[in-house]
Amino acid sequence: MQPAQPIHILWDASHIWGLMAWRALRALGLSCRLVKGQEIAEGALLGKPGSRRDAGRAAPPPLLVVPGGNARLKALALGAPYFQAVGLCRAAMAAANSAKKVSEQIEAGNIPSHLRKFGDSRETLFADLPDLRHLYGKQADSFSSGAVGVFSYLNRIAMGLRHFAALNRKFDVNLLGPDDLIPLTREAGELVRER
Repeated sequence: MQPAQPIHILWDASHIWGLMAWRALRALGLSCRLVKGQEIAEGALLGKPGSRRDAGRAAPPPLLVVPGGNARLKALALGAPYFQAVGLCRAAMAAANSAKKVSEQIEAGNIPSHLRKFGDSRETLFADLPDLRHLYGKQADSFSSGAVGVFSYLNRIAMGLRHFAALNRKFDVNLLGPDDLIPLTREAGELVRER
């Protein structure tokens, strides 16, 4: 499902991370638009009349991806108070890019030897594809390879969390409580105490 408006990527000083974000979003089949800080200052994210490219359009603030160093601070400075969350997703973007590259190699029949030992097709190289088919049926076959790569990455994280829970004799993640978690930030500590 395509969002109503493209995902915005802050291009100012994003360097290689901006390019990675753009490629990852494209690999996931999502539309995206590069914006500069000046455009944001002119109201491009708020759809203010008179803002460049978005003239006359009133819409809710779009998703803003802020790649590069200090992404959280940049996003908050540019989007406050209109944005409620900032996601850092370098590893997920790398998974999307890697999966797209593998898919292109499969289509070209040029699978590297280190991958060939696992298979030579989308079905054999994307091990989590059966899980997606179980969840979404035949529709999973139409998912972009980038999306399958991100699902695989998140599936590995979920496996690690289940493993962590099992090591604490909690054989269901829902059994984890505040005493099982060690918050690394003040905000995470407050969230754990609220539960």
